[in-house]
Amino acid sequence: MADNKDNDEYLSWIQELGEFQQSDLDQRQQARECDRFLLDKDGQWEESVARSLDSQKRPRYTFDQVTPVIENIMADIEDMEFGSNVKPASGEATKELAKTYEGMTRSIEADSDATAIYRHACRRIIRRGFDAWIVKAKFKDEWSFDQDLVIEPIPNAVNRVWVSNTSSKADSSDSDVAYVLTSMSPADYKEQFPEGKGVSIDDSDLGENWEEYRPEVITFGERYYKKETTREVCQLSNGEIVEKNDDFKKIVDEYKAQGITVVREKKVKDFKIYHRFFDGGGMLSKERETVFRTLNVVTVYGNHELMGESSKITYSGITLKEMDYQRVFNYAKSREIEEGALAPRKKL
Repeated sequence: MADNKDNDEYLSWIQELGEFQQSDLDQRQQARECDRFLLDKDGQWEESVARSLDSQKRPRYTFDQVTPVIENIMADIEDMEFGSNVKPASGEATKELAKTYEGMTRSIEADSDATAIYRHACRRIIRRGFDAWIVKAKFKDEWSFDQDLVIEPIPNAVNRVWVSNTSSKADSSDSDVAYVLTSMSPADYKEQFPEGKGVSIDDSDLGENWEEYRPEVITFGERYYKKETTREVCQLSNGEIVEKNDDFKKIVDEYKAQGITVVREKKVKDFKIYHRFFDGGGMLSKERETVFRTLNVVTVYGNHELMGESSKITYSGITLKEMDYQRVFNYAKSREIEEGALAPRKKL
């Protein structure tokens, strides 16, 4: 029965991932094209035009006008200091408590070198309009018994990160699920998942000419998802609201000694984030509960908008609007040089 349940769940995940990829395919291909436009050697030339000129042995030059614009924007961003501010909102919130949380958040960011992560994300947003990072609970080192929160970048997020196609917030905090794909060598895969079948998951990248050499890798997925749970909370006579769990039971006598009693109790709905590995052949691990109560995969978009009847997510960077101008500029300048500087002199 457990195997059947896992199999049904796995099939529903594969279908859901495919739907997420399909709904965002045009936007991702657009972002990938922007990457290739600026990062590939001949990216600023249309393939058909480049092949035609090469076959005729005619010159073609690239006069990059887009990169300086991005570098100019990044120069201002790199002079800025990224930091988190926490302010008291309502209820029992105080300035002192807010300062404590702010100090904890800044400590996590400092230990994770989050400033560099944010800056690199800004560069990718400007270039292609999309990037992402993830928050994890990890041990500081091999000898540590305590876990800390860390912020980690997700390399190649444009191919690896897929969130709900009904999410409306730019950070995907309202999404119930996120998929993160990872590629590794067959040897590393076998070491991490000895029972795995070694079948890759499709990343939906339709580009065929981006890499002349493609290393042999296996792509597997991680699914982070919300599960609804019920918590029992109580309001104390001093106005404090606490969860009635094992930790509370340990200090209830101390509250009584101070004359603090439970005034009201109720059950509330809450969420927990779970995590599980899978690949193209099936599940790779058991379900694992994380320490998070909201989705820990953070997406960032440039020019984020919801368009059309279905509120489709659209996004873009600076490169998209500059591509046509840059290509025409390259064509015109190359022709000008060919007919001027490279034209043979008249014989007298």
